[in-house]
Amino acid sequence: MNPENPVVKLCVQGMQGMECESKGNFDEASRLFLSAWSQSTGDFERCIAAHYEARHQKSPDEALHWNQRSLDYARAVGGETVNGFFPSLYI
Repeated sequence: MNPENPVVKLCVQGMQGMECESKGNFDEASRLFLSAWSQSTGDFERCIAAHYEARHQKSPDEALHWNQRSLDYARAVGGETVNGFFPSLYI
């Protein structure tokens, strides 16, 4: 992944930024992941954003919905670019 990609930056910020997921502020992390989703412009970026948004859903059905979206986009991208996502998505 390109660390300079705006969607990747938002997801990293949501995971590790001050006052985010790593600090227990899951609402702020989810806000950043949804922002990444709304800024995504292609299947690869949508795969990334949906994968992280799934982590903060309030119900298993909602988490499954976001993980399925991520999986669908990963399949559309295919190849080496997304292979790292599949183990997590299939769990």
